[in-house]
Amino acid sequence: MVSYTNGRFGFSVQRPKNFKPLRSPDNGGGQAFAGPGGAELRVWGSYNSLDQTVEQAYSEAKATRARSGEVTYAAQKDNWYVLSGFEGDGVFYEKFILADGQITGLEMTYPRSKKATYDPIVGRVAKSLTPPRGE
Repeated sequence: MVSYTNGRFGFSVQRPKNFKPLRSPDNGGGQAFAGPGGAELRVWGSYNSLDQTVEQAYSEAKATRARSGEVTYAAQKDNWYVLSGFEGDGVFYEKFILADGQITGLEMTYPRSKKATYDPIVGRVAKSLTPPRGE
């Protein structure tokens, strides 16, 4: 695993070494990485300019994912939520942390045929997501 730290928003995450960086957005808000076999990892930060609560963000994201696919796991706590499931031929996993007026997000997608390979990896990547000030 290799560390990625975002200079603008101060979050960090561990990514597999074989996930190669794609073009980063001009605003410096995050980074996307392409992995073998069609996997992709996206991490980003943003300001919570709408003052959304974690409950609001979770509810909206869960409804959106349910319209486009099947949510097979959902969890929400004080300042974060996680959703995962299937969309078409793919698997998705997303984690959002809301703290100090900021949103830190992670999304990993990969083909269903690679589920056995990537499920353990996505768990390690998600657990490593650290928002600014370690919250």
